[in-house]
Amino acid sequence: MASKEALLDKSQGILDRLASGGHDIRAEQAFVFLSKADAVLDSKLDDAIYFASLGLPLFRELGSSWGEARTLQTLGRGHVFRGEYEAADKHFHQSLEIMRLLDDKLGTAKTIQYLGIVARQQGAFSEAEGLHRQSLEIMRQLQSRFHEKVCLTALSYTLSWSGKFVAARETARQVMKLDQDLGQHPDSRRLNVEALAASHLGYYSEVRIMATEALELARKEDLSGQIGWALMSLGVIAFAERDLVKARHYLQESIKALSQLQNILLALPLAAVSYVIRAQGDVSSARKRMASVLRAGTDHHAISPIIYCLPLVALFAADDGDHRRAIELYGLAQQYGYISNSCWFADVACNELDEVRASIPKDVAAAAEARGREMDVWETAEALLRELDGR
Repeated sequence: MASKEALLDKSQGILDRLASGGHDIRAEQAFVFLSKADAVLDSKLDDAIYFASLGLPLFRELGSSWGEARTLQTLGRGHVFRGEYEAADKHFHQSLEIMRLLDDKLGTAKTIQYLGIVARQQGAFSEAEGLHRQSLEIMRQLQSRFHEKVCLTALSYTLSWSGKFVAARETARQVMKLDQDLGQHPDSRRLNVEALAASHLGYYSEVRIMATEALELARKEDLSGQIGWALMSLGVIAFAERDLVKARHYLQESIKALSQLQNILLALPLAAVSYVIRAQGDVSSARKRMASVLRAGTDHHAISPIIYCLPLVALFAADDGDHRRAIELYGLAQQYGYISNSCWFADVACNELDEVRASIPKDVAAAAEARGREMDVWETAEALLRELDGR
């Protein structure tokens, strides 16, 4: 990555000298801006959006529809990482319209895949899965093995968030098989995606092996995001196995790695460490951490941080002795397969909440669960945030 940035800086220097000599460098400059944006999209998000924003008007001025569509893709991805889904959706739809007019099937498929990611992040899991499968079909028609792998990786992640953990792991393994067929080495991204599904299936020993390998590979490639996800996997399984000290260490290291990226998904290890801190007895600190996670979810209309918090807020209600409220929130949480189908959530929260439910009369528990099933998740998150802020 550093070498790519250095080469692009040299290219920029050449263009600056040509411009000072009166040459028209708009086409070359637009391409360099796009290349700079793509080069730092996973590491320097503000820079990526800045460079893409400089390139977009140049491509439009030059009448380069393909350059415009590609830059819109990059801008959209940057806004996804920042949790700015309305802007991302707008850029992706503009890109998709141009790609279809150009009959660029690969560009069309990639943009549909990105729209699937936006849908997933906002909780439209069925729509996201459909978009990923639509993209995957085009990739296979084009016989683009590389892009097929990328799309399958995104699909696996969406399947996990849908609570379809067996299918998610099977999909991740399809990617591994493609890597093997192409004679390629294991990829930290693919290992991390499979580890996510496997952790929720309760295969903690296997996850430890996968996450350790992913961490080693990611460190060799200096991929902060993948380092962060591998550390999170190690942290959550340590927590499930009740090694609280190790769990907190891994999760804090995960937060440190992901904080470099300004990515909305930093909220996930923050949520996970809140569970650990509560288990260590520091309920006040755990509540404060969780409040920051809920705020990230509500501010950005991002569903994943909120889903992650629901069992924890139910546990907090139980800690306060409000068992009916705990079961209401548990009823809401159980509407999500990511929680109800998860061995990990059972081990760290849901088994304890089942005991709370068993401690109150059956009719009271049933009524509370029914109320929870009727609750709106976004309104509930806002209300919980107001409660926490008022403490």
